Amino acid sequence: MAVTSSTDICIEGYPRSANTYAVYAFKLSNSNVNVGHHHHVPAQIIRSVVMQIPTVVVIRNPEEAVASFLVFQSSIKADMYLKAYTKFYQPIIPLLDRVIVASFHTITRDFNQIIQAVNNKYRTSYHLIADLDQRQGEIFRKLKEINKRFFASDKNKMMYPNKTREIHKQKMKKYIEGSKFLEKARAIYDQIKIISV
Repeated sequence: MAVTSSTDICIEGYPRSANTYAVYAFKLSNSNVNVGHHHHVPAQIIRSVVMQIPTVVVIRNPEEAVASFLVFQSSIKADMYLKAYTKFYQPIIPLLDRVIVASFHTITRDFNQIIQAVNNKYRTSYHLIADLDQRQGEIFRKLKEINKRFFASDKNKMMYPNKTREIHKQKMKKYIEGSKFLEKARAIYDQIKIISV
């Protein structure tokens, strides 16, 4: 969903970085909130910041995000996707003091930290997820529904842990590690992750 004047919050990141998990975790306790999400372009974040909309930038290290995306796309073009990773995050570096950077680790393990960080920074009053540990299953059920609807349960496109996809990801890492574009992507990640929740 694109950021517009009716957007309440933007949650956006490079693909395969827990974007979908973040959106549905947030909606679990804030179902009536209008969320801008899943455009996977920096312009979405920049527009949100310019419009003074609370903005959550989702980030995952490039090795993991790109490996997952290569499996998703059935591709071995690591150079292309590492360059895309850099092009996504580089333009938002000047905006880091105006956004919440949410790490993959925190998103998937304690999303309430992200909601609390948003409330603290933007003086919002979004609801935390009650009984988060017990409600993880609800989030994963939603992710499975999405997979079934859009990808016919293709195991390479699943949005939750899967052994088959994990094996493919490990194979993809050899292409990533051999890419001359990994160093720059990693440097950008290291710069951004310092301020992540």
